[in-house]
Amino acid sequence: DYEQEPPAEIAVRIDRRIPDFAETFSPRLPLGFNYGRHMLWLQQVDPDAFSNATSILGYPQYWSWRLGGRPVSEVSYLGCHSHLCAQRERDFSSLLD
Repeated sequence: DYEQEPPAEIAVRIDRRIPDFAETFSPRLPLGFNYGRHMLWLQQVDPDAFSNATSILGYPQYWSWRLGGRPVSEVSYLGCHSHLCAQRERDFSSLLD
């Protein structure tokens, strides 16, 4: 649920890992509007579910998969306030190291 804030004790640990704006051009937003934070939250509270995931899709890509049958992504949504993309390097951010 992107309208839910991670619990405070988890948010503190997660926020230490969030890359600087200069790397991702993603501002720090409240709740789940930076969905990289929610991915880290899931990884911490349910590591088995996270490690068993074969794909992690954004909301529009989820529906493309459900309707089209293939899990695909595209850079505009992946790079939009996720903290997952290092824009200048055209690569994944240090959050995924």
